[in-house]
Amino acid sequence: MTNLREKHATPLEGSTDARTTAGCPPRPTREARRYLVAEDDASLRRLLVAKLRHDGAEVVEASGGAELLDWAERAAQSPDRDVLDAIVSDIQMPDLTALDVLRKVPAVSRRVPVILITAFNERMVRDEAYDLGAAAVLQKPLHLDDVHAIVRAVSRLAA
Repeated sequence: MTNLREKHATPLEGSTDARTTAGCPPRPTREARRYLVAEDDASLRRLLVAKLRHDGAEVVEASGGAELLDWAERAAQSPDRDVLDAIVSDIQMPDLTALDVLRKVPAVSRRVPVILITAFNERMVRDEAYDLGAAAVLQKPLHLDDVHAIVRAVSRLAA
């Protein structure tokens, strides 16, 4: 298995994270999809990232809500979808929830499909997520193949 980087490690060749894409340059080609995975659980984040990279996608990682907010603002301000093709985020993170981010930057869900993940099976949370523009809300424990298929499908539909 490929040795995946930890938060403070040197990025692997071909990888992207919030530190290396601070200026958020447009991608040179549209063939490669770019996804953001925001998850405070490092082991789950690594699994999601590895699964999404499996078919050649570029994956940006965020370890909390503040980084998610930064990327959401960039994506909302972009004139087209050159920043991200989809966002996959845990709802509950220590510094800022994904729902807080969607409230602060409502335009992001109109520009980029947002797929939220939750460990809590609360109908009110799901309803609020959909009201705020989420394309899907997935329940933990996750099946990585299902997450991969949903991310690919919603990003293609939104293109």
